[in-house]
Amino acid sequence: MAGKEVKRVKDVTLSVFESFLKKYEPKSWEDAERAGVDLQETLRKIHTGNAEMSFTVARSLFKSHVRRLIDEANATQVSGIIAGMRDQYGRNFPIKVPILKSNGEHEELTTWDSKIEQGGVKEEIEWPGLAVINIKEVVDDKGRRSLNIISLEKFSPMEPREFAEKINKISRVPAEFTKDDEYTVVVVKGIVDRVTTVPQFGENKEVVGHNCVIEPNAREVPVPHPVFQLQLVATQMEGQIGDTVGRLVFNRFRHAKPMVLIEDIFALCNEAVARYREPSSQVDILQNGLVGRKVLAVGVVTKYNTTHNDKYGERNYVDIGCCCIVDVPGENDYAIDELVKEDAEEQAEDEIEEEKPAKKTTKKPAKAGKSLAEKKQSKVAEVCEKILEYCNTLGVDPGELTVEDVSKYIGGELPKGVLKAALDDAIEKFAGEGEESE
Repeated sequence: MAGKEVKRVKDVTLSVFESFLKKYEPKSWEDAERAGVDLQETLRKIHTGNAEMSFTVARSLFKSHVRRLIDEANATQVSGIIAGMRDQYGRNFPIKVPILKSNGEHEELTTWDSKIEQGGVKEEIEWPGLAVINIKEVVDDKGRRSLNIISLEKFSPMEPREFAEKINKISRVPAEFTKDDEYTVVVVKGIVDRVTTVPQFGENKEVVGHNCVIEPNAREVPVPHPVFQLQLVATQMEGQIGDTVGRLVFNRFRHAKPMVLIEDIFALCNEAVARYREPSSQVDILQNGLVGRKVLAVGVVTKYNTTHNDKYGERNYVDIGCCCIVDVPGENDYAIDELVKEDAEEQAEDEIEEEKPAKKTTKKPAKAGKSLAEKKQSKVAEVCEKILEYCNTLGVDPGELTVEDVSKYIGGELPKGVLKAALDDAIEKFAGEGEESE
């Protein structure tokens, strides 16, 4: 009697399947044994989880699994905070993944896949988080070093607020960067001064157009993502010649996508492209919504150059190719609960007054509210505190600001008299704090 025809993995026992792989994939088996890799769990997973596969497919799958296990066995590990990924649209450029460390010695890891393998399953990392990553150091024939991602050992996602608090401690304002920071991973902090478009370049690096403020990447199922440049308010360190302007560049990506943790950026971008076809008009929408915003960004310094002109004198420019952005902690802490409570209390008081019977006795004069002078002084004090906070963030002296600066970045449409009074108070307070510290 003829035996059952054997065509699929399910048609043989685990021991026969093992014998098949030892006979037809001996090199993989020997390499695994030399690396001290236990293959029994891998055999069981392939045999039970892929029972309908042919032996040819199962052999290829086994070979791939063995290569990964050997790489992991020989890998070194790096740990830190993962914060987005970046690559280049229109170019066969690997994906770069920054990993941030508390000592400031950040690194950039390399992969060709937007998904990272963990436990034999590939998944995309959507949120920042603490990670332990298996890597392999590779040096190419030109001596260039890269840290190639093999797999994700551990990952603990973070909420945006927690992430912002962590990276805020290792951030720097643009004036703290130097030429030596070129091509290194950085965390930058600043205040948005302008929003501009990202140019499109031709084969000879000439500008041939401009990207819309939101563009799809080149995945099989494209993912739209913001594309723009944020110029930060110029900063200057004590004793430094000339100030420094940081430019946060969010380029169009090929397979990567940036980690944009500021929710209203997507809303602003979508509104901009819905209203205007021209990118130059689209950025006006973002300009209105983002100027004056305090942000943290993660990226790589792509260029540092110094210019000289009659208007600014010596000025440094730092271009940072970014893959992540988040609000500075506390930037959008709204006291909504307090407003709701106050509103409820006012309504309750109004209802009580309406229910009270009318009295024939002469009414006492109503309690006077704040006078106009008191209200103005309260607003002056509020703006003064914002000026001091702004100056502490950038490390500048309030005396360097003008009323126009205060109006643009802090005071909105308040009367100039209020802004000038607040600026004078801030200068006086700042000077007093300096004297106390001496």
